[in-house]
Amino acid sequence: MTNRKPNAARHPDLRLVHRETIAREYLKGRYQHEIAAMLGISPATVKRDLVKIRRLWLESSLRDFDALKAEQLAKIDTVEAEAWMMWARSCERLVRTSEQQIEATRFPGCNVRTDSEQGTGDPRYLQLALQCVERRSKLLGLNAPEKIAHTNPSGTEQAIPRLIRDMSEEEREARIEELHRQSGMKLVPIDCD
Repeated sequence: MTNRKPNAARHPDLRLVHRETIAREYLKGRYQHEIAAMLGISPATVKRDLVKIRRLWLESSLRDFDALKAEQLAKIDTVEAEAWMMWARSCERLVRTSEQQIEATRFPGCNVRTDSEQGTGDPRYLQLALQCVERRSKLLGLNAPEKIAHTNPSGTEQAIPRLIRDMSEEEREARIEELHRQSGMKLVPIDCD
């Protein structure tokens, strides 16, 4: 605890130390007035510092998110470039050379045979490149929104919404009771007279 004058300005280094302590103690669940007493500063100062700390946390999380997003995009770009390179390589002419030793008595030597064929391209590399494009689009939010059908509570069949005004009094009461049962809440009758 420090003995300071109530309105004395804190040294910038001390302010940083205080903010670090305030953040740590706040995250532990301590009250602002407890933190203020512990540091020998006013509760209003703790409150102002917490506002600044929260703002820094938010800015940091946004930057961290952007950095993480950029890192993931770089990884996707690297995989896609490799996939395209391997696709091009799989399309190149393939040359095979085989050697066979001949052990004839009159003309010993080596018989070399060379075969070549045009590569047809391996579709796995195109599939990988397409997956990279899809992941990048999803990460950047470029995909169109997906339509989601309403289903019954078990998720097995499509629910058909029914308006309350189209229900009979008995159907409304039965539906209300069913919803109360599902929620686990106790139904208490209310006398409106």
